[in-house]
This record gives sequence, structure tokens and C-alpha cells, in this order.
Amino acid sequence: MNDFNYFFSLLILLILFKNIKTVCDYRCKTCSTSGSCEICDSGNYLSNSQCYPCGSHCQTCSYYEQCNVCYSGYYLSGYSCKQCSSSCKTCSRSPSYCTSCESGQYLSGISCNSCPSECKTCTSSTNCESCKSGYFLNSGECLKCSRNCKSSTNIDMCKCSSCYDGFYLSNYQCLKCNSNCKTCSGSAGNCKSCYNGYYLSSSYCFQCSSHCDICSNENKCSSCIDNYFLLLGKCYECNKDCKSFENDNCKCSSCEDGYYLYNYQCLKCDSNCKTCSGSSTNCLSCNEGNDLLENKKCVICPKPCKSCSDANKCSSCIDNYFIFSNKCYECNVNCKTKENDDCKCSSCEDGYYLYNFQCLKCDSNCKTCQDSEKDCLTCDDGNYLTTINTCAKCTEPCKTCINSDSTCLSCIEGYDLISNNICVPCPKPCKTRSDTNICSSCTDNYFFLPNECYQCNINCKTKQKDNCKCENCDIIYIIINA
Repeated sequence: MNDFNYFFSLLILLILFKNIKTVCDYRCKTCSTSGSCEICDSGNYLSNSQCYPCGSHCQTCSYYEQCNVCYSGYYLSGYSCKQCSSSCKTCSRSPSYCTSCESGQYLSGISCNSCPSECKTCTSSTNCESCKSGYFLNSGECLKCSRNCKSSTNIDMCKCSSCYDGFYLSNYQCLKCNSNCKTCSGSAGNCKSCYNGYYLSSSYCFQCSSHCDICSNENKCSSCIDNYFLLLGKCYECNKDCKSFENDNCKCSSCEDGYYLYNYQCLKCDSNCKTCSGSSTNCLSCNEGNDLLENKKCVICPKPCKSCSDANKCSSCIDNYFIFSNKCYECNVNCKTKENDDCKCSSCEDGYYLYNFQCLKCDSNCKTCQDSEKDCLTCDDGNYLTTINTCAKCTEPCKTCINSDSTCLSCIEGYDLISNNICVPCPKPCKTRSDTNICSSCTDNYFFLPNECYQCNINCKTKQKDNCKCENCDIIYIIINA
């Protein structure tokens, strides 16, 4: 029994020993049961059953300073690895001597150039091998996946099975028909049907005649666009100024203001008419600022007329104006007193007379007047009232006069009024005299002392403002009574 246990235990130990794996150094790819390296991982070399690292960027080497092969992106220069240019995936001899390129570039000689923007990989600028997302490959060219598929055989809509109007199916893609084709087949110019406004002839779409919506050929229209009507295969414009229509929406039964009805069409009235009938100048009403005359014409009334019988005669006035002799005058500018109505005067300021509750201006020579502008009651100074109640000018040297131009009531400066209402010159140096013929003022360079005029002193050094009263005298003179 003891022998059995011994051999059984030994068998177990042998089995366990057999399943124990030797742990290799991390640089070893394979090693012996004793742990000695046999083959090294990339970037390491074998020496004395041990793996040691190669130099920087070296993939295989004989020893540390003797590289045989470099990692991608580096090239062997002597026994060391140097970095390729950023445009190269791999290179040799020099940084810019490319031997392969990154994705999206192609090798041209020893240089890497960019593929067309829609290519994922390519062999040249004109030959794509694969495409980016949203594009498909067609004869070396990447075309954009169609957005015009009506139905598709796959989820990303890059393989169409049918197309919307205006597109045709080619290589699972929907390509655009010629602009006037509604549907086409096989090619853009092989039209099968046309959009409205065009007709089909020999697989091409040609334009219908003007304003035609549907036609069978250039000269035969069967339907017109909006606001046009069909007559003998052609389209004519409907009238735009109808107010109401007959059953046919192009036959007017009444017109908008400014137009009149003629043969089911609305024609334009004269520019001053608001409404007219039968002809453009037979006005029924006028635009604002115009008035309708007896001859059915509209004229522009002169301001401030509201209405008029012709271009020069007002028949009514705008607000704050009143009518007088076919003209409009501003209300209440010169009233002295007024009635309740703000445009009705009861009395007038001087220079104006009352007429129809308004104050109208007197003639320019009248001080006051009545009934009319020339029916003067009193006159301004320098004028006298004639026997026909007009004001006439006095003759100088009269300042004021009465009954005639030479019957003076007062005289201008430098003259005396004597008997018989005549003005005679004052004796020099008097400028004016009193009723007793005594001087009351003097002419220039004379001064007045009671009742007489004396010459101003010529020996003053300085004088007061009146030019005759001395303040200081010249040498050898003294002031006496200024």
C-alpha cells in the first residue's frame, strides 16, 4: 500500500512538472525550457541567449548600433533610422524619397499627392479606387450619392431603384434630366414627358407660345396660365381692373374706380377722373383736389378752393377760408369783434371793412372804409378824402390837407402854416415856428435860446451830444452859459 502511494504521488508530480510553462523574457518571442531566448520580438536582437533593444525606430538589427530594417515612416541611413517627410508613409534614401503614401494620397514618382477630395484611395488624380462616405465609385470617379431616389435597394440611398420626376436611373443613381424634361430615360436629353409650358417633339421639350400652360405644338395651346384666356389656340391677357365678371372670368361686368367698361374690358379714365363712363373724359366724379364741371371734365381747383366751376372760379372753400366774388379768403385775420362763429366778424380793425361777416382790406390810402375797399371814411396822413370817398395824396409841403391836395392843415418840417391854409418856408435859421411866428426849433449848427436861434460856437474843444453845448474851450476862450 505504501509503494502504491509513493508511485501515485510521483506520477502526479511528473504531470504537474510537464504542464508548467517556462516564462520567457518580455523581449523574447520564443525561449527554451531553461528560459533562454531563441527568437526576439520586433525591435530587439539576440545575443548570448538574451534579447536586447535595437536603436531608435529600428525594426530589426544585428546589434544595437547596426540596424537592418526601420519601422514604417523611417528610412535606413547607414545603420541608423531617420524620419521620412510627413507626406510619405514610407521612404528610402532621403526623407522626401517616398515609396508609399498615406490613405487619401497617391505616389507620383517619388512624391505623394492628394487624391480628389471625394476619393478615399486613388492611383492618380483622375482614377479613384475607393470613395468616402456619401459617394460611390463609377469608372474611376467618385460621384455623390443621389438625394433624388424615389426608392432604393439599400439604406444609405446610394443604390437607387427609381427616381423622382426630373431625374433618370443610371448605374443605381438618379441623374438630372435636361431642365425642361419632366421625365427622361437613359440619358438627360431623352425626354419622355415635359413640364407645363413645354411640348414633346422627337424626345426634346420645346417651349409653348407666350402665356400658354399646356400645348400640343408651338401654335396650338389648349390651356393658358392664370389671368389669361384661350381664344383660337392662343392666350390673351385678362383685364386686371374688373370689379365683377361674367361667367367667364375674363369678361368684365363692372370696373374698379378709375376705369370704364367697354366691350367687356375695363379701360383707364382720364387721370383727373375718379370714375367715368363711356369714354375716358366723360367723368362722373373727380379725384380729390379736382372738381366736376358741367361738361363732365375734371379740373384742378386753385388753392384754397374746395370746389370750383372752372380753373379760376371757386364755388366753395377749404376750412378756415370763406368765399367772396368766386375767390377764397382766409377767415378772421383782422376782426376787431366776432360773432359766435369764429369766421363771422361783427367789426373790423382800421384798414378793413365788414362784408358778409368778414373783414376785407381797404384800399392802401384809406385809413378806414365801409362797404367796399375804395369807399373810404378817413384817410392816412398825407392823404385827403375826395368827394367820391376815395383818398388822394396831399401835395408837399402839406403834411395833412383837406378837400384838396393843396389845402393844408399842417406842414412838413421847415414850413409854417399861414392864413388860407398855405405852407411857407420858415425864415432861417428857424426850423419850426409857433403860431405867433416865433422860432420853436433851429436848423443844424444853430441852438435855441428863448424865441431865437444862435449859431453854434466854433471854438469848443469838446462838446455835448447835441453838438452845440461846449464842455471845454480852445486856448484863450472860456465857457459862458455852455
